[in-house]
Formats: sequence, C-alpha cells, structure tokens
Amino acid sequence: MRLSIIIFFISAFSFIDCNAQKAAPLGTFYLKENIYIDKEPISNIGYATFLASVEQFWSPQMSDSLRKLPLFGIESKKLFTKRDSSWRLKNKELIAKMQIPKVYYKGVDTNISLRKYLGVQKKILNIPVVGINYEQATMYCKWRTDLILLYYSSESHTLAERNKFFTTLNYRLPKIDEWEFAFQMNSYSRNKMPFYWEDSDSPTYDIFIMYNKLISELVFEEVSLIQSISNSFKIRKQEEVSKNEIGFRCVCEVND
Repeated sequence: MRLSIIIFFISAFSFIDCNAQKAAPLGTFYLKENIYIDKEPISNIGYATFLASVEQFWSPQMSDSLRKLPLFGIESKKLFTKRDSSWRLKNKELIAKMQIPKVYYKGVDTNISLRKYLGVQKKILNIPVVGINYEQATMYCKWRTDLILLYYSSESHTLAERNKFFTTLNYRLPKIDEWEFAFQMNSYSRNKMPFYWEDSDSPTYDIFIMYNKLISELVFEEVSLIQSISNSFKIRKQEEVSKNEIGFRCVCEVND
C-alpha cells in the first residue's frame, strides 16, 4: 500500500523533457535561474495522497534519514517497516493538523479525508484543493521533496541514470516576485472550476494556470495571499479571504 501511494503520487505529475540535460522536477516547468514552478495549484487528489502518506508511513522526522539515502539503487518498498496501531496514535496530532474541513464548490461538496483519499468525487479530483493553511502547505512541500528524491533514487539503477535528475532540490511555496514573474511570462486564467475535467483538458505545454477570482494562493511570505484578477493580480491579507478560496502551488529550488 505504501509503495502504491508513492506510485500514485508520481503518476499525478509528468516529466517535462527527460532528454534535456536534467529533467525538470516532477510537476513543474522552468521559471528562472534555479527555480521551477508548478503549472497549476495543487489538486484535491494531490493533497489527499499526502494525507494518506501521513497516516500510513511519513512524518517530518523521517526527512533527514530519507535525504541521506544513496542516490540510486534504492528499493523503496523495503524502506518502510510495518507500522502497528501505535504509529497512528503517535502521529495523531500531525494527522489532525493536516486535515482540511469540508469544502464547497458551488453546489458540490466533498470531504477530503484520509479514508476517502481515492474516493474523492471524480468531478473534483483534478481541481485545486482549498481550505489550506500555511502550516499544511509547507508540510506538503516537505513531504513532496522527500517523495520525489526517493522516487528518483528508486527509479535510477546506475549513477548515469540518476544524473538525468537533480540530486539537490527543495519544494517550497513561491515568493511573491516568483509568482509575479510566472504570471507575466506565460499565463492563462480559468474563469470557473472545470467539473468533470479530464487530464486532456489541461494544456500540455508550459503555462502558468490560475483561477480568476476563485483561488487565492498561499505564498512564501506567510501573511500574504495572491489572487489573479483577469489580466492582473492582487496581494491580499489572509484575514480578508474565505478559507474556501485558499489554495497553493509549489516551486522547486534546485542546487545542482
């Protein structure tokens, strides 16, 4: 089950150009300097997969150990010892903190819970998760960094194969100026949530997709949110925004 979660998470993203000198970090496209950014905000199914990982095997205390693993030749299915019921009790506080409330999408309601992480209504699997706070978003970034590095190590059997990917990277929330740069570079604003949206409905090329007036995104500067408004954007304070509007995306900072 733990391995299936990793595989499912990875399948939610795509390689941008594996024939390039280095493949873009999963789920991102190149922004500038050493920064890559997500094409879209994190989806319901993406966040729900994170929740399932927290319940079943992952914790922030694992990060240091995971990031010291060999760069290639890892058998990921052997990494996680079997957890008994005490693991859930031990991690109860973290699990509770990472949960999100029931959210409403204009008549469609769902509860993104651990027990339903693959049972989310199909119509909203790929649309942005909302109701997120800063702590949850930053923990997701930490988890995503761990899972991507583990995936690269488990998929690489030789050093040559591993060198196709970055070896030192970190996912985090975008800074305001990075978000603005992506917005100005090549952006597209959706005016509604695409219910019954299939993956094929999303552009395959590198484009920065926002949800016009619908989603206010968390950024690195903790007290602020950023929202697209037609052909412009607005910086907002968190207390001004309903929780049902707050989502997020990540950037990946590489240091190879």
